[in-house]
Amino acid sequence: MALYGVGLNVAVEKIVLDLKLHIAKSGGASLKNLQKIFEKSDSNGNHLLSLKEFEKALAAFGFFPKIVDLQALLKYYDRNGDGNIDFEEFVAAIREPLNERRRKLVDKAWRKLDPDNSGWTNVRILYENFNGSKDKQVIEKKKTSDEVFSDLLSNFDKVNKADPNSKITYEEFVSYYTDLGVAIPSDNYFSELLQNTWTIEEDKESTISVHEIKDIIKTLRFKLIQRAHAGKDETLLRKLFQDFDLNKSGYLTLDELQAMMIRLECPVHINYLAAVFSYLDKNKSGYIEFEEFCNFIINDPFP
Repeated sequence: MALYGVGLNVAVEKIVLDLKLHIAKSGGASLKNLQKIFEKSDSNGNHLLSLKEFEKALAAFGFFPKIVDLQALLKYYDRNGDGNIDFEEFVAAIREPLNERRRKLVDKAWRKLDPDNSGWTNVRILYENFNGSKDKQVIEKKKTSDEVFSDLLSNFDKVNKADPNSKITYEEFVSYYTDLGVAIPSDNYFSELLQNTWTIEEDKESTISVHEIKDIIKTLRFKLIQRAHAGKDETLLRKLFQDFDLNKSGYLTLDELQAMMIRLECPVHINYLAAVFSYLDKNKSGYIEFEEFCNFIINDPFP
């Protein structure tokens, strides 16, 4: 996507943000609906709309930008200068990928729906695991849980609601929650929704920001280098590692990492500790090996 100057770029970002807020505040508006409106307005299927067609499509979606904003969008998304807007690029700008915390939640829900890692699930399995009891419309008695489940299935174009064996792929599941995420600015609300819908629990360390982990790891690394007297010789590092390997197993457990933090006078809450442990355990073996420990001290992960 070409940029046409900082001023235009900022203006377009504001319009995109305004549209996201419109989607978030409007119960009936969704990115999927907007995509369908654009596609319906695209008579020749080339993913391009004239300024008037684009304005009319946005109006059908209940979004009414100023003419100057529409002109900014035209300039930004007119890929070949023919006076048309590439609406696929526009939708892509709104449809940001799931951030790490949200993706972990979606993946955790999917593992419950696809325990054998086949890459697909079906309507029956979704129904067996779906919990609509905490849905706002169910609580307010506007819809039944089955009706909310039917609404959910409507978001998967290839699904036959009447067939319990009709398949949903992992990619379709992620795509659904990516679109839904546009209407949910809060990560905490997104987390609550996933946990309630699929009866899962978010891993506590997932709620910790990268910035927080980074600060803890920087402090830990500094304390370890101090204790090793700034030495990076393998013999010194192995002795340091053994000092913290309390049960002499040859690797460090979460409890031993916690004991290390206390001895180094930088204790942290267990939730943060789990996030730090996960970062250090590069091969996800469930413990910290000497090679991982060495690499952590020798190579600064956040220079």
